[in-house]
Amino acid sequence: MKKKVLLVTLGLAFALSACTSSADSGGGRGNLEDDIEDDTEEADPYAENGNKEEYDQIYVEDEDGGHYETVPQSEDEPEPTSAPDDYCFWEYEGFLDEAADWLAYKNEDFRIADYDGDMENDRIYRKFDDEQQMAYYTIVFGNGNTFNIPAAWYTGFPHVTSADFDQDGELEILFTQTYDTSTDPTMAGDMWIFDPDGRGGYKEVVLDCFRSEAHGERYLSIEYGESTEATIPFKIIETGFEAVAEVGVDYIEGYWIQPPKGETYDIHICSANAWLMGGKAVIECKAGILNKSGLMLGFDLVYNDQNDKYEIRNMRFPSDWEW
Repeated sequence: MKKKVLLVTLGLAFALSACTSSADSGGGRGNLEDDIEDDTEEADPYAENGNKEEYDQIYVEDEDGGHYETVPQSEDEPEPTSAPDDYCFWEYEGFLDEAADWLAYKNEDFRIADYDGDMENDRIYRKFDDEQQMAYYTIVFGNGNTFNIPAAWYTGFPHVTSADFDQDGELEILFTQTYDTSTDPTMAGDMWIFDPDGRGGYKEVVLDCFRSEAHGERYLSIEYGESTEATIPFKIIETGFEAVAEVGVDYIEGYWIQPPKGETYDIHICSANAWLMGGKAVIECKAGILNKSGLMLGFDLVYNDQNDKYEIRNMRFPSDWEW
């Protein structure tokens, strides 16, 4: 009985951009039929990452009379469409700031976004593959550069923000997905951090403080101790952190099956918040520890310039959910 949980992203000073995220149930990511391990399809980008692309200028009428917008040239680029219903975003294709009928999500969060800090408005374009159940996101920067996010499950809800996490004077991009339509949003999620590569593009940061799988899934390992009539002790293997979860008698009697001693399970990073700690930008992460309990572990993901790695620090329990 693997338990999985994931990470979310929020906004922060240093980067004038933000979005929201949530996680999927323990058994999947919002009614996925199969886990796709062989991800051979790539995003249909406007251009290679970091390179300029040809653009069209289109005139859009508004209350002030009208303005010009810059859009990538693409013969087969579909017109932005409304989401198929009030709560399902899976089959939306177009710019995220134009998902007008996506009522379960704040598309306003994408309307004014500057992920690279150049004072130009940046946009995110979404395509999806229903057969592979994958979504492909392209960040279209205001300066003409583009960057393709790795393929992600199309049932996830994207969230994007940026901050100078490694304090090198440039903004890193934090991209996460939550699974708002899941029966337990604390038990799944996806997360990537992208660092400027010095050539106008970005490269994915290796997060070896977690166990990682395809499509941005990040895990910690948990071992459960002997439960009482109302509590379950646990230990996080990666850090040695130990705590006791107060779940109540009903949870023990109705949901809990005591696992064999010494057996470990996966928990997903289900939420991530960019924030300032002592003047330094860090990522506050959360992971659900028990299915359908709502209980989450919290910790900070902090860049260590001594070894050029992101490290887990300040682990704590319990941690409240923040959307």
